[in-house]
Amino acid sequence: QIARDAEVARIYAEEELKGMIDSLDKSNETIAKYLQEYQDFASELPRKRG
Repeated sequence: QIARDAEVARIYAEEELKGMIDSLDKSNETIAKYLQEYQDFASELPRKRG
């Protein structure tokens, strides 16, 4: 019974980690998208002259 409970806990933890990783991947994609948009916008701004 203990071994079975440990296996169930391991599977549950693995599924939770996969979900967290997927969520982080989506967050990273969103951040990369907005960063690219910002960089594109910033590159179009006139340069400030010292």
